[in-house]
Amino acid sequence: MDVDINWVDLVHRLMLHLVFIESIQQREVAMMWNTSNTTVTRIFQASMNQVKRKTMHALKVREPWLDLQWEDFLQIAAMIPKLLF
Repeated sequence: MDVDINWVDLVHRLMLHLVFIESIQQREVAMMWNTSNTTVTRIFQASMNQVKRKTMHALKVREPWLDLQWEDFLQIAAMIPKLLF
């Protein structure tokens, strides 16, 4: 299932990418943008909530019979590096 996240603010997507894909510490991202760690946390929470809502909606539209929860997606995502390497 492809979920387009281009609607998430580009800067917010970059911040998420740096932390979750590149493993850069959140406090370092805050320093890069000259902002507080609290502000970055709020950005992450808001962006992740948007991704969660859009993903779950797309899933229900595409596969209404499938009963997956957001936590299932998180578990699958955590397994991907183990499956690839």
